[in-house]
Amino acid sequence: MSDMSNHFAPFDLQAETYDQRVGLPEPDCQAIVRTVLAMAQAQAGDVVLEIGAGTGMLGTWLALLPQRYIGLDLSHGMLAAFRQRLSIHSGTPLLVQADGNTAWPLADATVRAIFSSRALHLLDLAHVIRESLRVARPDGTVVILGRVRRQDDNVAAVMQREMQRLLRQHGLHSRGGGQHQR
Repeated sequence: MSDMSNHFAPFDLQAETYDQRVGLPEPDCQAIVRTVLAMAQAQAGDVVLEIGAGTGMLGTWLALLPQRYIGLDLSHGMLAAFRQRLSIHSGTPLLVQADGNTAWPLADATVRAIFSSRALHLLDLAHVIRESLRVARPDGTVVILGRVRRQDDNVAAVMQREMQRLLRQHGLHSRGGGQHQR
């Protein structure tokens, strides 16, 4: 794991308002967690790893279950918000401030499920694949990649379309955000 004491994560500034801006309703978060665990056929004691744990919107619900939850995130601010969220629950997850583009601080062949939602597009895909294969259990690991899809008329989508229109108007092109992620 790299020394991040002097590293600034771009999401640190967003941590306080992240859930209000892009959060999901708690029932949806709980449903996502149930689906992840069912897909992984995770049993009590199995390790569930979340890459890009953020504020714990989903990880909190994973941490409350009998699986062993480990959440990695580069942002100190996001993990602080996650710890605050956990203070009202009794979960005891392992939250690790780590750069997903460096070696993940997990033992080889130990993880039953690797989960990430809205984070992998920020990482080097080849590295994620190498690390996933390294930490995956030899009897099988499920990798689940999530992406939030919202209505076409939500504020973020309308703003993105307007930004792309303005860029085109000035002869510039965007990299295609949503298309690039897919």
